[in-house]
Amino acid sequence: MVIMKKDQYIKVKWIFIVLICTLMFSFIIFNVKMFIKNMNDNSNNNSKNKDGYEIVYRLEKNDGSKISEDDIKLADSVMTRSLSKLTIDEDEAMYNINSKGNKIYVKVKDVKNINNIRKKLSIKSHYLTFRDTNDNILMNFDVLNVGGAKISQDYREKPAISLSVKNKGKFYEVTDKLSKQQDNLMIIWLDFDEKKDSYNKESSKCGTKGSHCLSSATVSQAFANDVIIQGNFSYEEVKNMVDTINSGTLGIKTVEVSFKRIHYVDNSIPIL
Repeated sequence: MVIMKKDQYIKVKWIFIVLICTLMFSFIIFNVKMFIKNMNDNSNNNSKNKDGYEIVYRLEKNDGSKISEDDIKLADSVMTRSLSKLTIDEDEAMYNINSKGNKIYVKVKDVKNINNIRKKLSIKSHYLTFRDTNDNILMNFDVLNVGGAKISQDYREKPAISLSVKNKGKFYEVTDKLSKQQDNLMIIWLDFDEKKDSYNKESSKCGTKGSHCLSSATVSQAFANDVIIQGNFSYEEVKNMVDTINSGTLGIKTVEVSFKRIHYVDNSIPIL
């Protein structure tokens, strides 16, 4: 039997204690490092996948009347369609749209082209009108289908605009009456300004770039089919006018009331 002296026993005991403490300290350090690494990974993932923007729009009617539930649904649909056309991320949905009262909340994941998205989401107020040569209004955009303007071609295969008629009875009545008059020209205007615009001044410019006068046509008989606007337009000009006319047929516009960075893109609506 080996008999250990007291001082030797104490020395071995302390070595054992130091060894245990070293192992415990190493274990703690390892776990702390793993905890910090996980926190950093989560933080990076949050920064990469969850940071974004919130844009709040107020919806207004062009005629100043009260916003209806149908107006909200229409604006929601237009904005969703605008966003879906933009390439943001092919792997996952990058946006969501909610509404509350007359406000629409758009939340978009972190992207580089956020200002382009804000521009695309804006619904501007435009007025399309049909007038005679004395600038008297015959019809306005409400005879057309919402979003019914499309890129088309005229008989020369030049870029043109096709307008889809909704109120065919009204359109037939107006064109029938106009066809029986000696002065039977029907002029299509976009954003006609009564203080500045007149067919008398714009007749030679009608259908050219920069003119509010889009087209003029002789109405020889009543009709209620779709309308073709033709002129000396480039494809890009026609495309821009189609977008402008379609926004005008909505009868609504959006006003951006706030724009801010947010940490998480979800489907919730802030409590006002």
